[in-house]
Amino acid sequence: MRFLSADYWQQTRDGNASALLQQQYLCEGVCVHFSCVCRGMDGCDRAGGYMTEQLLQWFRGLSLKKLVRRTGQALEEAQEDLRRVILRVDGELAAAGTRGLGGTADESKSAVRGLEGAAGEAVPAGGLGGAGRDGAAALAGIFCVGEDFFYFCRGEQRIYFINTGFGCAHIRRLGEDGGVLFIQRGILQPDIGLLFAVGSFCGHVTEQMIREGLSVREVVTEEQMGKHLNELGKEAQRQGGKDMAAVFVRTVEGDGA
Repeated sequence: MRFLSADYWQQTRDGNASALLQQQYLCEGVCVHFSCVCRGMDGCDRAGGYMTEQLLQWFRGLSLKKLVRRTGQALEEAQEDLRRVILRVDGELAAAGTRGLGGTADESKSAVRGLEGAAGEAVPAGGLGGAGRDGAAALAGIFCVGEDFFYFCRGEQRIYFINTGFGCAHIRRLGEDGGVLFIQRGILQPDIGLLFAVGSFCGHVTEQMIREGLSVREVVTEEQMGKHLNELGKEAQRQGGKDMAAVFVRTVEGDGA
């Protein structure tokens, strides 16, 4: 299984409360892919960037060889480890703690947006604004090792999981209200599109626009994916969307060579 991906991050003068990351490595012929979008909730504008920074640091500390050689068990361990990282960051945000951005490695693809003002910066004594509670950052993302994957999300109506497989968009909200973290494992099929976007993006474009713009029958290269996703983002912005971020991932049959 191979992965194509593209992202959209809204550039604004006032900054963007959303952040995103894409990381993809090739290890022993197996693609390892990690993408997510995060957004601060209820006035906690910088929590999304801080959460994204910490998830990036966690991912870059993983043993890729362990993941690809012991996929089932290693993926289960990674799933639980990710849960612990998210809960730890929740605690840091609530306590106004801080950690710097760490870990370097060569990747076959890397994209990180929206860490300005969060990465490597001390969290103010008063917190990040609205962070004095659990679940200050809504998030949605996917972690893949070949065809095996798990997706995760948290947030009320701010983060959505969108499956555009086979040219027909199916949109549903993942997780539960109240900041509950939801994680689900599964097996990916080829020629499936997955869109992870904040609610302000999804709320300003229609399902028909997503279906037409991101149909896997029409977008078969990363250049096409990026162009169509950017067009949707611009339309959402014209309709009043703010603090928008999105990642579109498309599965392709074959190994990572």
